[in-house]
Amino acid sequence: MATMKQIASIFVLVLLFRASALSTTGAPRQATPKEAICKNINVLYRRAYLAPTFYLSVYWEIMKKLDCPQFRDECDKKTFRFSPFTSLLSEEMCNRTSFIKTCTPKLQQVLASGESNWTVLSSYAANVTAYNAVTEPCVQVAIHDQLVQTYGYSFGRFEESKLLMNPYSGYTWCGVNTKNLNVLSVYLCSPTRWRANAWVLLIFLGILGFVVTVVNLLAFVVIVSKPDLRNGQGIFRLNLAVIDFVTGAVILPTAMYTYYHYTIRPKDFTPVPVPMQHIAHKFFTEPIVNYTTVSMSSVMALFSRGSTYQFSKSLVNTIGFITQLVLTENIFSLAVAGVDRLIAISIPLSYDAHKSKRVASLLCLGTWVVAILLAVMPILNYQGMKYMITDNMFFFTDGPPYITQLSLAVPLVLMWALAVAIFVKMRLHNRRLSSKTKSVKKNLARNEVRLANTLTIMVGFFTLAVLPMFVLNFYLASGSKLNFNDVEHAPLDALYRIVNLHTTGQIVMLCNSVVNFFIYQNRDQTFKTQVRKLFGLKTDAYRPTQTSTTRAK
Repeated sequence: MATMKQIASIFVLVLLFRASALSTTGAPRQATPKEAICKNINVLYRRAYLAPTFYLSVYWEIMKKLDCPQFRDECDKKTFRFSPFTSLLSEEMCNRTSFIKTCTPKLQQVLASGESNWTVLSSYAANVTAYNAVTEPCVQVAIHDQLVQTYGYSFGRFEESKLLMNPYSGYTWCGVNTKNLNVLSVYLCSPTRWRANAWVLLIFLGILGFVVTVVNLLAFVVIVSKPDLRNGQGIFRLNLAVIDFVTGAVILPTAMYTYYHYTIRPKDFTPVPVPMQHIAHKFFTEPIVNYTTVSMSSVMALFSRGSTYQFSKSLVNTIGFITQLVLTENIFSLAVAGVDRLIAISIPLSYDAHKSKRVASLLCLGTWVVAILLAVMPILNYQGMKYMITDNMFFFTDGPPYITQLSLAVPLVLMWALAVAIFVKMRLHNRRLSSKTKSVKKNLARNEVRLANTLTIMVGFFTLAVLPMFVLNFYLASGSKLNFNDVEHAPLDALYRIVNLHTTGQIVMLCNSVVNFFIYQNRDQTFKTQVRKLFGLKTDAYRPTQTSTTRAK
C-alpha cells in the first residue's frame, strides 16, 4: 500500500533528476538550457510532490524565478488545490491581486484590525502567534507573501507540513514562519472537525488497549491458578491470553504514541545550514544571465527542508517484530486448536487428558517457531522485506505480496477446513452413538460440541476481523496500482478511502483480542466460576435455588 515516507535524501533527488532528464532524449530538437532545467524541475516535483520535503512554496518560487513556461501552465490548470492553504498559495503566486482581494477581509476579521493596507496587514500576520489565528489559511499565506515581498524568497524562513494520507482527516497541508514552528503539525493544518476525530481515535485506542490488557491478564491468572483449567484446551487458552495481552500492553500503546507524534506533536526542524542559506540567497536574488550556469544540484538542494523527526530503525524493527509475531501466532494458534479438536473427536478413547496436554504444548511450540521465523524475515531483509509504519500508527511488513498474503491466507483456509471437518465429524459421531450410549456420555458429548462451536465462532469472528485487511492488501498487490505521480489526475480521493479502510481494518483486527476473551474464555463455565471466586463473588454452587428459599420461608 502507498504510505507516507521520509524521502529527503539528496541522493534520491539526484536519481529522480537523472531519470526525468532521460525523458528529454529523443526530442525533435535540442532543448535550450532554460527549457531543460524548467522541464526537469517540473517533472521532478510532480513525481515527488507527496514527499514532506518538497515544499509547494519553494516550487512556485523556483518556477517563477526561472520564468518557466510551466509556471503559467500550472496556474491555468490549478493543479495544486489539495487544501485551502495550497489553493491560496497558488493564487498568491499566480494572481496576487486576486489573492489580496480574497484574504483582506479574512485578515481583518482574524486580526481584529480595521487596516485595509495589505502591506500593513501582512506585517501584522507575520508577527501573530495566537494559535487560532495561525490556523487560518489566509494568515499562513499572508505570512509567505510578506516574506517574499521583503526578502525575495521564503526558503529557510517558511516551513510546511503536509500529510495527504492521514486516516480520517482528508488532506492536510499548511505552512508557517519560523516564529510559529513550535505549533506546526498535521494537527494545526487539519480542519477543526478532524482535530476532534484525532482525540477520539486516541481515546478509543487507549480504552481498547486497557480493556485488552486487563481481561487477558485476568485470563492468564485464572488459568494458571486453577488446575482444572490446565488441560489441553487450557494450553491453547493460555497461549491466546499471552498473545492478546501483548497486543493490549505493547501494540496498542505504541500505535497511540506513533499516531500522536506523527499527527498532533509539533514537528522538529533544524536550523538552515549557512552554506544552504548562501545557495538560496544567491539563486533567488542574483539575476540569471545564462541558464547554463544554473546548477541543478543547487536547485534540488532547496527541496531539502522538512521535519527531522522520525523513528529509529531499531524501534521500527522491534515493534514490527512484535506486531508480526503476535498476528501470526494468533492465527496459527486458532488453526492448531482446530487440529487438537479434530484429533480429540476422531480418537476420543485414546486421546486422554495427559496426551491432549502434551499435543497442545507441542502444537503451540511449533506455532511460535514458525511465527518467529516469519517475524525475523523483514529484519534480515529477506526478499526485500522490511518493517514500516502504516497509516501513521501501526508497524507492519512491507515486502513481496506473496509472502505476506500467504502467511495470512494459508492458516485462514486451514482454520475453516478444520472447522468444517470438525462439524462433519461431530455429526457422524453423534449418529453412530446408540440412545443408551448417548445417555451415558451425554455430558461428554455436550462438552465436545460446545468446544467445537466455540472454536467455530472464534474462527468466524477472526475471519471477519482480518478479511477487510486481506481483501484490501490483495487488491493493492494484484496489479491494481494507483498512479499518484500524475498530480493532475492522482486518485487522491481513492487514496483517502483506502487509508481509512486500511486503518479501520487494522483496528477491527486488534479488537479481536477482546472478542477472544468473551468467546473462548468466558464461555467456559469453570472459567467463569473461577473468576467469581477470584473476586470474592458467589458462584452458582452457593446461590440458593428457588425451592430451597421457599422451604426456608
